[in-house]
Order: sequence, then structure tokens, then C-alpha cells
Amino acid sequence: MGRLQAIAGIHGEHVTPLVAYGRHAGLAYFVHEHDGGPRLTSLLDARGGRLPLPVLLPVLAQLLVAVGQAHRQGVVVGGVRPQDVRVISDVGDAVRIR
Repeated sequence: MGRLQAIAGIHGEHVTPLVAYGRHAGLAYFVHEHDGGPRLTSLLDARGGRLPLPVLLPVLAQLLVAVGQAHRQGVVVGGVRPQDVRVISDVGDAVRIR
């Protein structure tokens, strides 16, 4: 249960919070809030597979903040894929992610 508690302890504006976690039949599970936004892959598809540098750099910075928060809780993030990232808002060049 320690690993799940560590994951549940990750909080921040770019991290989707867990609402429940535990074990059932020997398997770990967790349930997180659904932010309702599209996945980052959808944004990339809509923009021809590329983001201009003024959009990309803030998105990368937000991802680094989220991974840093996980590391401070002792959680090692094995990889972050665009399909794992939700776009919370997309107004012009300002993209917020979780």
C-alpha cells in the first residue's frame, strides 16, 4: 500500500488527483479525476503533429513540474506519453495540461 499512498500524495496544478486507491484480489488499483479535456495526442493531431516552440516549451515545463512533484513523493515516473496527458485549456498559444 506504500506505493499507492505515495502516488496519492502527489498534488499540484499539473497532476490529476487520485480520488480512490487500494488493492482488490491482490491487484493494485487507483481512480483519478477525469479532467474532461482531450489528450495531448488530439492537440498534436489537430496541429499537424507539431507544436510551435512558444507552445511546446511551456507544455514541457508543466510536464517537468508534474514529474518533479512525483519524484519528491518517491514515485519514479517511467515515461510520459502524449496520450497520457490531458489538455485542460487550449487558448491560442496558452496550453495548460495535467
